[in-house]
Amino acid sequence: MTKSKLNEFAVDVCFDERKMEISNDGFKLNILPIQEKVQIAKEYNQQKNPNLRQSVVISDMEVSRLEDIEDKKDAQEILNAYDKCAKNLKSKVFNLDHNKYHLGRNIKEFVCGNPEFSAQAFDIMDKNLIDVDVIDPIRSCMSRDNSLMDKGFAAIHKSADAICAKASDNKKAAQQLNLVFADLYNFYGRLESVDTIDKITSYFSEFEHQMDRKFCNLEYICSGVASSEYHKNNPEKYEKMEILSKSFDKWEKGKEPFKDIYERETKRSSFINKVEQKVVARSRDKGELYLGNDDVGLLNRVARKDDYLEFKENGKSGDKDVIARNKILMQARKESKNEGKQ
Repeated sequence: MTKSKLNEFAVDVCFDERKMEISNDGFKLNILPIQEKVQIAKEYNQQKNPNLRQSVVISDMEVSRLEDIEDKKDAQEILNAYDKCAKNLKSKVFNLDHNKYHLGRNIKEFVCGNPEFSAQAFDIMDKNLIDVDVIDPIRSCMSRDNSLMDKGFAAIHKSADAICAKASDNKKAAQQLNLVFADLYNFYGRLESVDTIDKITSYFSEFEHQMDRKFCNLEYICSGVASSEYHKNNPEKYEKMEILSKSFDKWEKGKEPFKDIYERETKRSSFINKVEQKVVARSRDKGELYLGNDDVGLLNRVARKDDYLEFKENGKSGDKDVIARNKILMQARKESKNEGKQ
């Protein structure tokens, strides 16, 4: 009779107070060849009622993203074992949060190497592991399957709430939540998906009370995406990421709700675009093939000034050029306001 590979490691599971962990020799489990890991998964799936020791082994079994699983049926066996394990990690005697957490991390690693299983992997965590920190694994599924965006954020809500409920510091989830948005903005910001970026942004306000402004790097992430070579010929994407970068910068440094800042910066950007169009047209009307110094100065002033609706300029009140530039600002402001009412 063939010796059970699963039970060979199950005997090494030890009890530490109220925790169950594989012994120090457990590292041998994760350096096994992939086919032996598949064998362990198959053995576990064949068990009608796997015991807790066997479930701990599966929760600790990592399938690295670099391990090539040629037969997708074998990959499915591993995912089925993770699913069964997630359902069986229940105990009135032991606190298995640690084991659930590691199972979530191993599911993430599996998804990174086998992205076509993202939806199945997400369902496993959403149904059975959401009471522990699985924010990062869920984020990995979302970034590989766009259809999971709404369900993913709902699941992250549950996981973040569970983390904060168990922790004395309700900022416990802050780092993970920041990583979610940083990764999604970075990933989708490099794709042709302006609508998806808008959807990601629409969810941010739901999580900002659980985030820490001091350790937020979303201004940097969005700025990096905006300035990448990829966006040189994509002005819409560039503008979107620039607005986000400026909005996060102000959110990180202040106390205002993000929604208010983002709405203001979006209107500001629309206004600046209107001014730029009119300045270019004015330059053309004057027979200039390039923007004059005054025109460049006007654009720079609007781009820098926080109170971008202030029209008064230093200079002589009778200066026709100053008056003309103020008219440009006033007309652009009126058009931007009318756009907002549509």
